[in-house]
Amino acid sequence: MMEIELSQTPSQRFSINENEHNFDITLRDIGGSMLLDVVVDGANVANGLAVLPNQPIIPYPHMAKYGNFILLTDSDDYPTWETIGKGSSLYYVTPEEIQEIANA
Repeated sequence: MMEIELSQTPSQRFSINENEHNFDITLRDIGGSMLLDVVVDGANVANGLAVLPNQPIIPYPHMAKYGNFILLTDSDDYPTWETIGKGSSLYYVTPEEIQEIANA
């Protein structure tokens, strides 16, 4: 898992290049919870995915074939922009790591 450094702002866009793929991410606060958009190599994968605490963000395996994201929190509270860096962190998980977890 690779931690993705986030800014403590209500909305942000960033790109990461992992596993030979370019991920364009938009993370936005909607008042008490957050949504995430994912574009991989220029193709829209998902829009408006709810960011649940300690759960994979991309809900279906066929959508996460290039990897997934998880926002780990110290509690089960829904993450907000105010909690970024204060008990919650976003991680990229490779397809291989997803498979290892599934096989455990």
